[in-house]
Amino acid sequence: TILAEYAESIDVDMEAYNTCVAEGRYNDEVQADLQAGYGFDINGTPTFYINGKEIVGAQPIELFLDEIDTQLAALGIPPPPRQSNESTISGAS
Repeated sequence: TILAEYAESIDVDMEAYNTCVAEGRYNDEVQADLQAGYGFDINGTPTFYINGKEIVGAQPIELFLDEIDTQLAALGIPPPPRQSNESTISGAS
């Protein structure tokens, strides 16, 4: 599977991985997360919500910052100043 290929590419202990998958060790947690997502009409990942506004898919950090600023402004709260290096905010290096 794609997940197994990815796990192997990052040097996961494949014996432990295969045992975990075969035993269904985390099936209950995965199913609970799926059901929670369906309850919110989430059909894909990543999906984010900012004060009820849905943002689907991988998006640039600026989109998130703009939406946060919009939501703050709607509440009468001035947005904080942005850093000159947005990658600092996203954690990218």
